[in-house]
Amino acid sequence: MSALCQKRTFAAAFYVAVQIFAAIAGAWIAHLMFDLPLWQVSTTVRSGPGQWLAEAIATFGLLLTIFGCLARVPTAVPYAVGLYITSAYWFTASTSFANPAVTVARSLTDTFAGIAPTGVPMFVAAQFAGMLAALLITQWLWRPKLQFGAGKLATARHQIEKLGDQASNIFN
Repeated sequence: MSALCQKRTFAAAFYVAVQIFAAIAGAWIAHLMFDLPLWQVSTTVRSGPGQWLAEAIATFGLLLTIFGCLARVPTAVPYAVGLYITSAYWFTASTSFANPAVTVARSLTDTFAGIAPTGVPMFVAAQFAGMLAALLITQWLWRPKLQFGAGKLATARHQIEKLGDQASNIFN
């Protein structure tokens, strides 16, 4: 495996770990803010084809929102994501988890926002299906605008690689 490939693999694993840790920490902080027990496991059942389709749609739409903004107005990504997640909460049957890290964290809260741990694998599978569909559509819609090595996305890629270098240096 090349050094560049190892660096990218490490960076991806680091981002996944940080997302999961931060999502769980967020759930625990919410528990503390509302005087709830810190450690909980959800009993809210979210299962069935309708829930899984809703979660695939939520993820699909979130990623299309991000890629569309990157192709046209990259500075719009932060507020576009916030607006999309807020609206998807209301228009999807699943309440739009749209991220495996969020799904894991929501399995650790026994509130209306939770999901029983038994529902997590199918939600994550639905999110991956939504991601794959979004990537296919993105290639068709914005391929000329989202070329690595051109313009704004190249700058974003460079910054991600720089963060990966910084993360690698922390552990070396």
